[in-house]
Amino acid sequence: MWGVAVHEAGHAIVALHYGLPVVRVWINDNCDGGCEYSNNDEHLSLHARFVACLAGEAAERHFNVQPHPTAKLHDYGSIITLTSDMTEDERRPFIDQARAYAAKIIARNAHEVARLAGMVADKMSVTLSEVKPPIVATR
Repeated sequence: MWGVAVHEAGHAIVALHYGLPVVRVWINDNCDGGCEYSNNDEHLSLHARFVACLAGEAAERHFNVQPHPTAKLHDYGSIITLTSDMTEDERRPFIDQARAYAAKIIARNAHEVARLAGMVADKMSVTLSEVKPPIVATR
């Protein structure tokens, strides 16, 4: 459960980094989870949306936790949906750049990723408006 909590907390921290209001982060017993925003991310640049998609993977790597295969597939599916008009060769440089930037954001905010992941692993669902002190992502 810790690995899934870290993955979803990574998405939440990167969303906050880009100014997306995060409502809730959750995991469940079948090792699935999610990060709910109060509005969509369509106003973000394609790069920022890629970074947000790859944030869970970046958090898993940073904390050296077992990757969650279903979550990674879902995240990559989101990238393919965003770039349905691109080939894999055209998409790859964007993915590589976004992966590196996601890793930087996670590293700068590792304490908050760990704090949120701990709460999510403990409670299974965390509404961010109830977290004190608030989760903050540095830019």
